[in-house]
Amino acid sequence: MFTTYRSPPGDCGIFLFDIFCHISAFIPIVYPIWWGIAAWPVDSFVENNDFTGKTVIPFCTSASSGIGDSGQLLEEMAGTGDWQEGERFRSGADEADVQEWVNGLGL
Repeated sequence: MFTTYRSPPGDCGIFLFDIFCHISAFIPIVYPIWWGIAAWPVDSFVENNDFTGKTVIPFCTSASSGIGDSGQLLEEMAGTGDWQEGERFRSGADEADVQEWVNGLGL
């Protein structure tokens, strides 16, 4: 069973992600990057869930910071799942940039 970090009322993104985890073998972990590490709410989500049998692909957004070791650090926190190399999207990334990356994943 997956649990979630509960964000302020009205933010349904975490709730929808929670449901997605139950029906998919592919789990995207999406987060803002803060100086090369994932934003702290992501840590809570990763530490409190079991990703056994799931392929996990971290990706983040940032205007300046690179992805750093954030994917590796999240994988270590999780301790389960098949974690793949992540991707960082610049603030000006558009749908075509993301689609190109997704197509290259071979999912």
